[in-house]
Amino acid sequence: MTKLNSKVVNSVFILLILTTIGNGINYCFQIAMGRMLSVVEFGTLNALLSFFMMSAVPSGAITALTAKYLVKYNSTDNKQMVSIFIFRVLRAALIGSLIVFMIGLIFSPTVSRYLNISSVGLVLYIMILISLNILFVTIIGIAQGLKYFSALGLLGVVLPGLKLTLGIIWVALGFKIFGALMSIIIALILTIGFGLIYIRQKTEISDQADIKLDTTAYFQFFTSAFLLSASLSILTNLDMMLISHYLSRDEAGYYGPAMILGRIILYAPAALVLVMYPLVIESHAADPRNTYKLILKVLLFTTLIIVACVGGLWLISGIAVPLLFGEKFINSTIYVLPASLFVVPICYLTVLMNYAMAVGGTRFLTVTIIIGCLLSFLLVEFDHSSVPAVLSTMTLIGLAVVLVNVAEMTFKYRKSYNNEARLI
Repeated sequence: MTKLNSKVVNSVFILLILTTIGNGINYCFQIAMGRMLSVVEFGTLNALLSFFMMSAVPSGAITALTAKYLVKYNSTDNKQMVSIFIFRVLRAALIGSLIVFMIGLIFSPTVSRYLNISSVGLVLYIMILISLNILFVTIIGIAQGLKYFSALGLLGVVLPGLKLTLGIIWVALGFKIFGALMSIIIALILTIGFGLIYIRQKTEISDQADIKLDTTAYFQFFTSAFLLSASLSILTNLDMMLISHYLSRDEAGYYGPAMILGRIILYAPAALVLVMYPLVIESHAADPRNTYKLILKVLLFTTLIIVACVGGLWLISGIAVPLLFGEKFINSTIYVLPASLFVVPICYLTVLMNYAMAVGGTRFLTVTIIIGCLLSFLLVEFDHSSVPAVLSTMTLIGLAVVLVNVAEMTFKYRKSYNNEARLI
């Protein structure tokens, strides 16, 4: 086993254990909310959280930018640049979160009307979450770039643990959807504090005004990463948004448990992606051809995980839905398989997104995902007769985007290999 493979195995093993625990707690939160809220309230909560995921589009770009340049500075053992970069990226994240919150205040009534939610206050809570998330993903990027994989896993356990505990208490006290959202806000604030304390203890954080950073390169990378993560975020959460928009509130509510179970598949390869990103950056710097072999291995492992998860969910859906969410959601059972299949291309695209950002070639993937989003809007407009109809259309579009990008990646690798062979 090579040194690189040994790093992958050890890091994935640590993260796999911790992310599995964290994802399990996340699902306990969703299950608890499904049992404690009515069908309509649960549908509203999931619509709001889907909007949060779509609106938090800078998240992937911020994490990728932070991790990429910390890997670069840390690999050359430039402690001074690491310290300055962390200080300035945290300062920028704080300013950005305040700006985003102010913009959110202005557009909250519009969002409330589109989602058919009568309370603007619920949307305001989501705007607070979006703002806090900018700080959180910056901390995640720092931990990822410095390869604090244990800290990444711990953050992934602390956040859902606090969210579950507080959520059960506040919803039980009668705060309903407001209580569920407030639990996430408080949990996020406390987790951000924990992450800052951990990083401060492990790394010096300071600034020197006379040292200039390459802000032009940062902006160019952030723009490309932002467009890519934004397009994938929209595609990932478009199912709940379209179902909430075109179908009844009851159908959106029944789709909620199926969506939650289906997205187990999306969380499954998370450890692979978190570890892959900094390792691909290092591998690409040494020999770009090695990255193609690495991504193929990650895609293979992802496929094995997907097959196991889809098969398992299909077998247990009839038992899992009433057991976890209660008999009131028994109608959700028929949606579990379509919801699971919809997530399959999203898993592959998540892996491809992180790979593209690591090697610096995001344009083709971004364009194809944007086309996929536009086609989803267009074709669902023609056929939105049922939840399975919406999901089947989006699944086929997603798979087409995946196949096109794998083919493009393979073509580029073979072209590079053939060019080198001619030179020899």
